[in-house]
Amino acid sequence: MFHGVTVSIGDSVHPSQVANIEGVKAVWPNRVFSLQYQNETTTGSGEYLHQATRVHQAHTELGLNGTGIKIGIIDTGVDYTHPDLGACWKTPNCPWQYGGSYASDSLSPNDPPMDCMGHGTHVSGIIASRGDRVKGVAPQATLGMYRVFTCSSESADTNDANVIAAMEAAFQDGHDIISMSLGSETAWEEDPVAVLASKFVDAGVVMVVANGNSGASGLLTASTPAVGRNVISVGSVDNWNITSAHAIFTTHTGQQSVLFLPSAAPAPPFIIANNTLVVAPTDNTGSALACTNITNDLSGKVALIQRGECTFSEKALNAQNAGAVAVVIYNNMDGMVDMAFDSNILIPGAFISMGDGRMVEESIRSGRTL
Repeated sequence: MFHGVTVSIGDSVHPSQVANIEGVKAVWPNRVFSLQYQNETTTGSGEYLHQATRVHQAHTELGLNGTGIKIGIIDTGVDYTHPDLGACWKTPNCPWQYGGSYASDSLSPNDPPMDCMGHGTHVSGIIASRGDRVKGVAPQATLGMYRVFTCSSESADTNDANVIAAMEAAFQDGHDIISMSLGSETAWEEDPVAVLASKFVDAGVVMVVANGNSGASGLLTASTPAVGRNVISVGSVDNWNITSAHAIFTTHTGQQSVLFLPSAAPAPPFIIANNTLVVAPTDNTGSALACTNITNDLSGKVALIQRGECTFSEKALNAQNAGAVAVVIYNNMDGMVDMAFDSNILIPGAFISMGDGRMVEESIRSGRTL
């Protein structure tokens, strides 16, 4: 579908000179993109999400589970040894019958696309997990994984040429749907990756592509190949108007009203007695993130902890074990998120913004009583 080559040119050669060679239709840069590691994990209820998105209805009422559908995934790879994802690779009755490794660190496209980042495994679970606890949208689909990101100690890299090669392979394998949870901020359908995605759609393939994470930066921040013609461009939209409760924190500057989102059930409601002391504890490594045992005695106190590095439940459990009556977790970036705890968390929790959290923490660490 895409006829092209990758060439390297020196500084003395301008791309326009290459474009003027007879038979050359267009010249594009082979851009390199990086994906940063994200160590934080979260927990959630797949059953609830399937109810909210009507996936449960598709499974139970319409009998749709992916049978007879081939889905190709272009991503960081997949942990195909995971029991919920088949624990197999291209064996009889295995869901993974297609794919390979198209990253720059691969010796051959036939190399199994083992995931070293986690992103592709996450995407695969959403699409086709077949475990007892977590069911994907299409658990009986036949799958292909095409790894395009390299494995390194700090980040994973790919480029346009690798992505195009993986797309071509997925198309040649005959997938009905191709999923690409990746892209670059080029809001033009003439981009080569978008051009190829558009051609696939014209040939009858359903292209489902992430629209990027830069919408807050304004116009023309949609990513390619999501901008391709008739491509299904998928993005998440946050409601800027949050309706919730307020907690009153008494700081050295007076009373401050802080918006909070209570932790979801089964945690108890966030109801705290007046004049309860709020503290910012540290764990036994000296970190304020409270990802290991907390050294402070939190008996009768509310623990204020920053989001990051470990799950909400791990932070809450460490606070609970130290005697806290509640935990308040504040964001490590702009915005608010819903928070849920595991069933072993018996204390209430609340989530607040980064700005409010820093305000309260500054008052605590300056030695002023709250």
